[in-house]
Amino acid sequence: MLYVIILLLAFILLFVMEVMIPSGGVLGLLAGAALVAAVTIGFLQSMTMGIVTLAIGLTLLPVMIFILIQVWPRTPIGKRVLGESMVEQRRQLNEEYLGQVGVAVTDLLPNGIVRIGGKKLDAVSSGLAIDRGQPIVVDSVVGGKIHVTKTDRQPAAAAKPAESQAIDLETPVESLGIEDFDEPLR
Repeated sequence: MLYVIILLLAFILLFVMEVMIPSGGVLGLLAGAALVAAVTIGFLQSMTMGIVTLAIGLTLLPVMIFILIQVWPRTPIGKRVLGESMVEQRRQLNEEYLGQVGVAVTDLLPNGIVRIGGKKLDAVSSGLAIDRGQPIVVDSVVGGKIHVTKTDRQPAAAAKPAESQAIDLETPVESLGIEDFDEPLR
């Protein structure tokens, strides 16, 4: 019985290490081997011990996978793979856009582009299709995607985005803030 418990603990430890440390699957194979060995030793002890060990293993595996999927994006390697942090980006999107009113730039059938606070953003219509030019409100942000619905509220007048402002050909270069390439950087 002691060997079964030790092998189940080794399975848990190796499985967690596989998710946290890039090993090319070696730690995962060792975790699987530890689980198989625990079940085999359990059946060698008695039929009841084998069934109990198998049930524990089959229960542990999905629970551990679920927990590690929740934890992994917050780990250093998860942050490297996913970028800065998907969780942080989602939180920022929720705080920044939830409840904001904007305008549909394109038809949302259901995907399209909306303008909120002077920024063009990809969005999904949460209900019916939304025609271009219709006012929209942000309902939620799910998986980094902004979900909007049609509204009667009008968006606040946003400043024109810098990229849409035309530059007159008579505008002096000095007024554009472009530095001379010959000067050394400070």
